[in-house]
Amino acid sequence: MHIKDILDIAIISVSIYFVLIFIKQTRTFLIFESLLVLFGLNFIAQRLDLSLTRQLIEPLFTFFVVVIIIVFQPELRRFIKWISSGRRTQLNKVLSLPQKNIETIVRAVFEMAKKKVGAIIVLPGEYDLSDLIEGGFVLNGTITAAILQSIFDPTSPGHDGAVLIDGSEIKMFGLHLPLAREFTDYKRLGTRHRAAAGITERTDALSIVVSEERGEVSVSTKGQLQKVKTPEELTEIIAAFTGHDMKNTGIEDKGFLYFFLIQNSVYKGIAIALATILWVIFT
Repeated sequence: MHIKDILDIAIISVSIYFVLIFIKQTRTFLIFESLLVLFGLNFIAQRLDLSLTRQLIEPLFTFFVVVIIIVFQPELRRFIKWISSGRRTQLNKVLSLPQKNIETIVRAVFEMAKKKVGAIIVLPGEYDLSDLIEGGFVLNGTITAAILQSIFDPTSPGHDGAVLIDGSEIKMFGLHLPLAREFTDYKRLGTRHRAAAGITERTDALSIVVSEERGEVSVSTKGQLQKVKTPEELTEIIAAFTGHDMKNTGIEDKGFLYFFLIQNSVYKGIAIALATILWVIFT
């Protein structure tokens, strides 16, 4: 290997690593799967000298880039916004949600669970949710247990929707959330839980859902639902999500470059390995 070969692998490694970070942040796994299929077909065409397949596959790469830009435009916009903001979604999720508001939310949630009143409360992360939520009513009101319970009262016009809490305010209520695409337990949990999982499947938000039938409390992150049994447990989950357990660690002062260069060693290893394999195959 010469210096130019090392540089060649390094450039491709950085490119693959950037794609992996994009997939990790936006959860658009279809991109990764499609790339693997195209690379696999191209490799087979090269090795078996399939001239027709090779001539068709190569233009598909250009077409695939155009498709990514069109189909995944919202994800690309959120990813670029995340990079330009200089904040790290996974490690710098410090939201302006005071501890007293966390306690208020937890108290309201378990009071509704006791009365078997269905509810969905969404706490956004770094991603903008405006492209995914629909309908709803603007409130911009103070977070109180009474207001939350009145919103989800069965006689309220917005009780079937979700509440968005951003910072120290109830921003909106009566929101319609996207349904989870990889949700299998339809019959037992229903549409409310599928919606709670759907918003976290596509973003880094945290959703809290109360079951109307069973009076159970669950939280959802990354599209996965987890049952919460006690107020203390829910308080810890929200506190961890909003960054209260990261205070005085110095983590929140580091920006995107730290996340890109220092973190994700596994993804760096995968990128280098894939780039090396591609270099061996094609060069």
